[in-house]
Amino acid sequence: MEAGSSGQSEVNVRGANPADCREIHHVLLESFEPYRKVYTKEAYDETVLSSDKIEKRITDPETEVLVALHKNEIVGTATINIQVGDDLYIRSMAVKPDTQGKGIGRCILEEIQEIAVQRQCKTISLECYEPLKNAVRLYERFGFRRTGEKRAYHGVEIFEMKKETKQGLIK
Repeated sequence: MEAGSSGQSEVNVRGANPADCREIHHVLLESFEPYRKVYTKEAYDETVLSSDKIEKRITDPETEVLVALHKNEIVGTATINIQVGDDLYIRSMAVKPDTQGKGIGRCILEEIQEIAVQRQCKTISLECYEPLKNAVRLYERFGFRRTGEKRAYHGVEIFEMKKETKQGLIK
């Protein structure tokens, strides 16, 4: 998969393996550090997972962890689950700050959308936090819309975003 439309370097998105845990942790750490002050300690710790928790996600058969590589370096990650009712749920997603704005997040979302279509999911959903303005803009540009659903997440309020897949168009 290629990032951007202006001939930028190639970005490959693949499934993560246990050897990637440390790098995935660093992507999460770098991505969310600027927002640490607006998270509670509990919400931050559940967002910036330890390498051990990442490995548990990778080895969990109901969870799929993806990594985006640029110049053989992991620069982005996402964790997804298939939910009851044919919904693919994005549990987390992050792109290193120094590579944001280069199409990497879009490549990850395109791969997630392909997975959703292959698995016949009708929708893709995620939850986001208001201070993450760049992430919200990325999701909106990719077709996600706020559903109006909100919930408490370890002392902060998060909101749901959802989009329909192209599944209905492929029959």
